[in-house]
Amino acid sequence: MASDEEMDFAVQWEETVSQLYDLALAGTSKKRGGFIPVSAKLAARVLAEMRTDITGYHHIVDTDSIRHIQKEHGGSRETLRGQVPIVRTDVLRLRLVMTEPDTLILAEAGRHGLTRIEMTKALLGYSYTCIVELQRGRKWVVPVTFYKRSGLQVFSVV
Repeated sequence: MASDEEMDFAVQWEETVSQLYDLALAGTSKKRGGFIPVSAKLAARVLAEMRTDITGYHHIVDTDSIRHIQKEHGGSRETLRGQVPIVRTDVLRLRLVMTEPDTLILAEAGRHGLTRIEMTKALLGYSYTCIVELQRGRKWVVPVTFYKRSGLQVFSVV
C-alpha cells in the first residue's frame, strides 16, 4: 500500500505533467516540473547495476521532452515500427516507468556525453520504454524519449 507521501507525489505529478503536456502541445514555451526525489531503493539499484550514483537526484519532465515524445512517438507511424502511439495518459505513466522500472540498461551516451539509462516497465498490457538522461550538475533524471509496445515482451527458454 502506498504511503500518504507517495500518494501526494503521484497526484502532484499528474497535475503538473498534465499542465506541461498542454503547454508542450500548445507552443514553444519551456517549462519543467514533476520534481520527485529519486528513491533510496532506485538509487541503490542504479548504483549496483550501472555503477552510477544518483543519490539526491530528482525525476523531472519538461515541455521539450513531451514535445519530442509526441512528435516522434505519438503519431500513426508508430504502428509501422511495431509500437503503439503515445497518448496523454501514457505521458502521465512516465512517473511509474522512471521511479519503479522493471529493467535498467545502460544506454548509449547522448550527444553531450551525458549518461543515459533505458528503463522499461510492463503496465496494463503494454511494455513501456523510457530513456532518461542524467544531468549531473542539476541532479536531474530527465526523459529523453518514451514509447510503448503492445503486449508484454516474453521470451521462452527451451
